[in-house]
Amino acid sequence: MLEVGFVTTQYIIFTVLSALLIAAISIIASRMSRERAFSFTMGIAIANFALHFVKIFLYLDDMPGAIRHLLPENLCALSILIAPFVIKWGRGRMKDYFVLLSIVGGVAALIIPTTPSELSRGLANGSTTYSLAYCWLESIRYYICHILLAANGVMMLTSGIYRPDYRRSWSLPIYFTAALCIIALSELFGGLLGWYGEYEEVYELFSSTWAGNPAFAYGIRGDIPAIQWAQYLIPNFLKYTLPNGELAYVPGLWALVPAYLFAYPIYFLLIMPFEFPHLKGDLLAYKESRRAKIGSGGDDSNKKGD
Repeated sequence: MLEVGFVTTQYIIFTVLSALLIAAISIIASRMSRERAFSFTMGIAIANFALHFVKIFLYLDDMPGAIRHLLPENLCALSILIAPFVIKWGRGRMKDYFVLLSIVGGVAALIIPTTPSELSRGLANGSTTYSLAYCWLESIRYYICHILLAANGVMMLTSGIYRPDYRRSWSLPIYFTAALCIIALSELFGGLLGWYGEYEEVYELFSSTWAGNPAFAYGIRGDIPAIQWAQYLIPNFLKYTLPNGELAYVPGLWALVPAYLFAYPIYFLLIMPFEFPHLKGDLLAYKESRRAKIGSGGDDSNKKGD
């Protein structure tokens, strides 16, 4: 039986194994030369990229709607799709975004395994048409993809093939918002084609509660009471009312302010073990420049007095 829920034996085993695998892969990469570590990281990114597309074979009965699973339907899927290109050709700011989202997104998906949990609940209450073998295969694929995604980010930090810079972190929320805009467009495309089911009016596809909003690209889910407080962080010009009276958000762009409040400090804490000497050096240089200015100001006043 598949029982991936919280405080179950399988959940604990999968979570512990995931943490050990991420740690092991990262330690191996940290002991390699820069060139070998780059090749190892690229190999994992390419393997994960391929595994993302292999999953279509598990959804053949749901065609053509299953195609949406190959698109960037959430932040982790988008990170997996861009990983080989960012590692190979990405510049500093793009890599900043990828490292943050791969580590935070990958780890969060392992701690809160949405797909395996939904499949196990469906098997338990008989609401799913999928077989036990399918549920196991999809759950294993889910874990492997997110383990490799998180490992990619950690490897880039520990192996030295990526150099974080806290002075670039101001741009992270902009990249995060842009990623949500890409997801929103992808989901809208699938919604217009009917991949998420029938709809009567197009405006229904801009609701925060519709099936194409698992990644919150269309705003804070109105059907989750525990997070409704976050709507007060969003400026009014990024919110509007749908014809049915429901509160809606400007797709993707709604997240800009919350991203500065949350993504920015998370990234800062994530890189600080690697960036502390850099930050310390900049602070010392600033203090020295302040002392020099104060000293030169005192000398100028003395000269005027003479």
